Amino acid sequence: MDEYIEHATALLAVAEMLEANDLVHTSSSSGFSDIGIEPQPNQKNFNLEVIADSKNDCGTVACIGGWCWLLNKEEPVATEDGSIIYHYDAIERAHWYVKSRRDKLNELFYPPFQEYADAADKDKNGEDWLFWDGLVDNYGKVTPAQAAKAIRNFVKNGDADWFSVMKNAQNALEKE
Repeated sequence: MDEYIEHATALLAVAEMLEANDLVHTSSSSGFSDIGIEPQPNQKNFNLEVIADSKNDCGTVACIGGWCWLLNKEEPVATEDGSIIYHYDAIERAHWYVKSRRDKLNELFYPPFQEYADAADKDKNGEDWLFWDGLVDNYGKVTPAQAAKAIRNFVKNGDADWFSVMKNAQNALEKE
């Protein structure tokens, strides 16, 4: 039970930062992304494709689990230029934390978009299949608002419910 409370507290802190745009949706530190916004060294950068990466020229980029670990277990490296970076050992511990999840957190950290695409396979190349297939290898398209909603679902119900989060976002865009 204590582990759940610890996870819930850390996850809610990440959700609040995502909602307040304190974690800024950026491309991965590799520079390849549909988002187009390069990570900045003086901000905390969010991208669901990046577990955790920290470099002087791009600051720190991390996913839900990466930020959950870094914000609650690690201290950033002090820099003269205001860069927000974490020591490589902290990055390694964040990687271990995210990759070691074999519980329900695994689905929060790794949305099952492939499952949803497979379920929509009956209408292959139809609208629903194309939507999910476009997300299968591109977690970077998940916005901070979507990630925050999945976190809040997880803390409340024990299930991120990525299906509803992403479909509701798609439906909202279609209504605009």
